[in-house]
Amino acid sequence: MANYGNGTKLVGNDALMYQGTFGAVITGTGAVALDAGLYAVLTVAAVSGLPANTTGDAIAAGDFLLVDPTDVITPEVGDNLVTIVLGSLCDISDFKMAFSVPEIDITTQCDEIRVYRKGKPDMQGTLNGVFTIGVSDAVEGFLNQFIRIINQDGSTSYDVYEKDDSVLLGIFYVNSKISVGDRLCVIAPFVMFNYDVGAEQDAAQSFSSTFRFSNLSYKDDTYDVALEPSYYRWGSEEAT
Repeated sequence: MANYGNGTKLVGNDALMYQGTFGAVITGTGAVALDAGLYAVLTVAAVSGLPANTTGDAIAAGDFLLVDPTDVITPEVGDNLVTIVLGSLCDISDFKMAFSVPEIDITTQCDEIRVYRKGKPDMQGTLNGVFTIGVSDAVEGFLNQFIRIINQDGSTSYDVYEKDDSVLLGIFYVNSKISVGDRLCVIAPFVMFNYDVGAEQDAAQSFSSTFRFSNLSYKDDTYDVALEPSYYRWGSEEAT
C-alpha cells in the first residue's frame, strides 16, 4: 500500500528555533516531580529517578532532558538538573547546519592502499531572518554579539549594554509538532561569526549570519558540567 506523507517527512514549516539560558538548579528529593520544560542534567544518582536507558547508554551529566506536561519524572536524591529557559526566536525564517569531519591521511609506504582516519567533528550553520524591532536587536541577542546596544526611553532612562560575545545555547527544532509524533531538535552551544543586515527597497529588511559549534559548561560553586551538542528526539509514549 502506498504511503503518502504520513508525518515522518519533514518540511520547513515544522521548524522552530529557541535560545536557551540557564535558570534555577533543581535538587532531587524523591518527592517532587519535574515541571514541564527543558533541563540539563548535572548529576545522576546511583538509584536515579530519571528515565532509564533501554538500548543506548544511560543518561549522564551534560545530557538534556525534555519533560512534557504529561510526563511524571521525579528526581531522586543525587539527581540534580538545571532549568533551561527557552526564548522563542521569532525573527528567524530558516536555518541550516552542515556537519563535517576532516580527512587525516595516515598512509605510509607499508600500506597497500591509502589509509585515512576521521578528525574531530565540526559544524557550520547559517541563520536567516527578518529584522524585528525588539527581537533581532534584543539585549543579549544576536546583534548584541557584535555591537553595544543603547536603549533610551525619552528623557526618563538611558541604558547601555556592552557587546556580549558569549557562547549561545541554541535549540534548533526540525520538527516541533507533537501532533505527528516525535519532536526532533539539535541542542548545541554555538558562536556567531558575522551578522549581515541592511535595507532594501520593497523588500523585508532581513539579516543573515553564520555560526559554529562551541563548548559551554554550567558552572557555579558546586557544578562544572560540559554540555555536549546533541541531536535530541522526544517520542511520546503513545507513539512508541
